[in-house]
This record gives sequence, C-alpha cells and structure tokens, in this order.
Amino acid sequence: MPTRNTGNPADLVSSYAINTATAAGITEAIGWVSVDHFLKEQQADTSNTNEKTDNSTKKDSDSSKNTDGKNPSEVSESKTDLEKELHRRADAFFKGEKTYEANNDELQQLLTEFDGALPNYPNDNPLYADYDRLTHLAWA
Repeated sequence: MPTRNTGNPADLVSSYAINTATAAGITEAIGWVSVDHFLKEQQADTSNTNEKTDNSTKKDSDSSKNTDGKNPSEVSESKTDLEKELHRRADAFFKGEKTYEANNDELQQLLTEFDGALPNYPNDNPLYADYDRLTHLAWA
C-alpha cells in the first residue's frame, strides 16, 4: 500500500524503497516455493520410474544370466550401490535427522563424494537433484 505523498522527495523515495523491498520479498518467496514444488514433483516422478524399472528388472533377471551364473548387470552393481548409499546419506539431511549446523563436516564430505560420482551418471539421474538440494542446505 503506497504511503501518502506529502510532497517531500525523501518521503517519495522511502515510499518507493518500501514498495520495492516488499515486492522483492514476495517474489523471492514465490520463487522458493516453486522450486520446492517442482523438486518434489521431479522426485515423485523419479521414484515412480525407479519402481517400474525395478519390477521389470526382477522379471528379466533370471533369463539374463550367463552360463557361469552371473548376471551381466553385476558390472554396474557397484555403481548402483554407490548411488543408493549417496541417496541414503543425503536423505538423512532432507528428513532433518542431520542438520548443517551439527553435521557440517559430514555434509561437506558428502558433497565432495557427490562431486566425484556425478560425472559417472547421466544428467537426468536423481543424484543431481539430491546434490542440488544438499548445496542449498549448505548455503542456506
């Protein structure tokens, strides 16, 4: 709500400054709410996709074994294990089980491990969303 203009230029400037600060604060809040919404939506889509992939993988796993009894996907199993471990550790921060203030060193170590692992995954991998959320925690 604009303030009453008394004709004094200082009053006019302060009025505009207050209106500008209010607009900036509202815009910032809407932006972060939007980011949170789309991040949750992306994670929900990713988890639904992973569930479908897990079910189809279980069906195909028996027919895809080599003659020595090993599954060809065992080669990438360590990569999948790393992905699950990084997600599990990041999830502790997302759920509030760990905080940046109390676990700063652990969060920094986790971010370093993400930095080393991410180049091995495609850009649409959910680890990138986890990494983004963790960096927001570290800079919040």
